[in-house]
Amino acid sequence: MTKIDPFSLTTIPLEQCANGLTFGAATGFIWQRREQHYLITNWHVVTGRNARTSKLEMKVQPDMLKMPLNTRIMDFGKQTYEMRIRDADNN
Repeated sequence: MTKIDPFSLTTIPLEQCANGLTFGAATGFIWQRREQHYLITNWHVVTGRNARTSKLEMKVQPDMLKMPLNTRIMDFGKQTYEMRIRDADNN
């Protein structure tokens, strides 16, 4: 039987933000490789673009994602973390 990492079975809600305002919702999940954790989500979530045409499908391009995460084992209180996905030059 294949062993499935527990992180791959849990999705987390994401808020797409630009200029400090939330304008969309998406999902992702956390993947752990050795001691490092990674947020996995779809390309269109971080770009706001259509995967086939590359055209911007939203009014603005996301510059940050917000995500509620459990911060302690067996404590289901959430803390919202912010992850910037663009630098000041919009790269």
